[in-house]
Amino acid sequence: MASTLRPTTLWLLLLALIVLSLPWRPVAAARTASDLLPSEQVILQKVARGEVADLQAAFGPEEGRRQVRAEFLARLLTGGYPRLNIPYPGVRLSRAIITGTLDLENAEIEPWVELVDCQFQGEVLLRDSWFKRGLTLSQSRFAQKVEMQRLRVGLSANFSEAIFSGPLDLWRAQIGGVWLANGLRCEDRQAGASMHAMTVNQAVFLNQAVFFGPVDLAGIRIGDGAQCSGASFGGALNMFGAQIGSQLNLTQARFAGPADFGYVSVGSQFIADGAHFANAAALANFNGLRVHHSAFLRQVHFAGPVNFVSAAIGSELQLDGSSFGEQTVDLNGLKVAQHCLLRKTVFQGPVSFLGAAIGGDLAFLQTEFRATGQPVNCNDIQVGATAYFWDSQWAGGLDLSGAQLHKVLIGTSAAGFGTIATLTLQNSVVARTLRLENVAIGYLEARKLTVKDGAELVAVKIQEHADLRGSVFGSVSFRETQWPPKPDAIWLEGLTYQSIGTGGEQDDWQALLAWVAQSRYDTRNYGQLENFCKQGGYKDRADEVYIQGRRREILQQWWRPDNLTVLIFWDLLTGYGRKPGRTLWIGGLIVLCGMVVFQEKNFDPACIGNWQWLRDGGRGRVWVFRFFLSLDQFLPGIDLGLAKLWNLSQVSYGQLVYYHFHKLAGWILIPIGLAALYSQFK
Repeated sequence: MASTLRPTTLWLLLLALIVLSLPWRPVAAARTASDLLPSEQVILQKVARGEVADLQAAFGPEEGRRQVRAEFLARLLTGGYPRLNIPYPGVRLSRAIITGTLDLENAEIEPWVELVDCQFQGEVLLRDSWFKRGLTLSQSRFAQKVEMQRLRVGLSANFSEAIFSGPLDLWRAQIGGVWLANGLRCEDRQAGASMHAMTVNQAVFLNQAVFFGPVDLAGIRIGDGAQCSGASFGGALNMFGAQIGSQLNLTQARFAGPADFGYVSVGSQFIADGAHFANAAALANFNGLRVHHSAFLRQVHFAGPVNFVSAAIGSELQLDGSSFGEQTVDLNGLKVAQHCLLRKTVFQGPVSFLGAAIGGDLAFLQTEFRATGQPVNCNDIQVGATAYFWDSQWAGGLDLSGAQLHKVLIGTSAAGFGTIATLTLQNSVVARTLRLENVAIGYLEARKLTVKDGAELVAVKIQEHADLRGSVFGSVSFRETQWPPKPDAIWLEGLTYQSIGTGGEQDDWQALLAWVAQSRYDTRNYGQLENFCKQGGYKDRADEVYIQGRRREILQQWWRPDNLTVLIFWDLLTGYGRKPGRTLWIGGLIVLCGMVVFQEKNFDPACIGNWQWLRDGGRGRVWVFRFFLSLDQFLPGIDLGLAKLWNLSQVSYGQLVYYHFHKLAGWILIPIGLAALYSQFK
């Protein structure tokens, strides 16, 4: 038996020497040549030469010949062929069909990896794997779930035009360079795609990407910019707390579900021009958004509710041409360091700017607020430069209660009236000027309004009610302004101003007096206008304002006996003490009448028998004598020595009646005249 074994042993040794003496080839890396598919053999050959292994070019379109086992690919990427020296271009595979589950969990992959336009039929598991250089999966298709949690890529990753039919999970993945995903397509509608807490050191490109289901980008950190122009989100988008180093671009993006940008931080610009939020029931949330420079949301369509509460924009916010649906638009606490522009913007539903702070201009230009149920809420808003509410529609009115404004312009440029159902300026403070022009206001609610420089109303029509109680103006002017004609529709109690006018005409004080007379009665209204006229040197105008005010007070209860007495004796005779000259003129007229009635023939002849000068003095002396006689009869408590000589028994009945009228008029007019003089000195 020993002799028969020796030849066999010799042949085996000889075969081993022959195999070892053959030159190495990639195919020899397998245990035997039969262990590798033809496609896999081609891959090893191409990789060894630094070429792209394009299996369709090698085997044609037939998928069966282009199949590659996932186990082979995993062994290739992880150094399972130690004799294979992979050159610098790395592993480049194109148009391959990968069968089975590709499991590279916790693997470290040294070379560049490019798997372009490949089909992965099984699951792809890259959890905690480390691609020390780059990873390209562009144009590839994944039939089942792809798990890349905590994936690390040393340089850039390219997923452009890749199609994921199952869930895609990149939770806490780290990309050292750029993540290219233009045209990416995630078709799973349930789990969708997760990039939660992902880190990309440079830029992200998701232009024209399509997501059928939810997308989780919460907490993602991007060192540079994120370009998502034309991206489509079929489910919910969650970017809460994302940090973008430079620009976030969502131009022409489409959102079919809710979109959450809450507390997103953008280092430069947020751009969403032409974006479309299509779901009327889904919230577009920008709560706490932080943009260090500018935010542009021009020509954006919002079908559902919108939340900008506490958003902060470092430079300017533009919402020009955007349209908002019938749901609530909440901009409470919005902060814009410079300008906030809403030009040709349309709001169908309620809008609130409560507590917003705008450092520069706030411009509502040709903006439409179509909701009739409630006014646009601008309570406690702060504007550092000019607030323009110009050429706009306010179907429900405008509420600026408690606003802190610098300059304000409200109205329209057209000759016709714009319309504001209710304009509320209660407790507002305007540091410089307030101008209302070419506008019809249903209700003007401006109680305790403060305008430190001047307020000007030009061609304003207030239709129903105006409340200016307690307001303070440096100056106020009403030019071509119409006030509500209803009684007590104008409330001016406590209104104060340094200057007031109706357009600069010299007799505009009469229009102002008519305006005060039209308002609800309050003595302070007349007192304020009286002081203004008096300080301007127009004492006669001040007196007239005072008289009109006192007369209006009495006429409110004119039927009372005391008020009738005041109207007859104090108003008619002295203008409430401001026209004491009236008693002088009336008294003088009565004295002149007495010169006709009180004749010298009615004196006692025995008393004037020695007054030859009176008989011979001529007509002039007679009329002088009659004047002093009439004056003596008129003056109460003053005796000129003539009245007691006049003989009442010799007068006719008519003279007797006039005598008593004459005496009574003196007793009335003289004390009233003295009281009027005293009031003037007082």
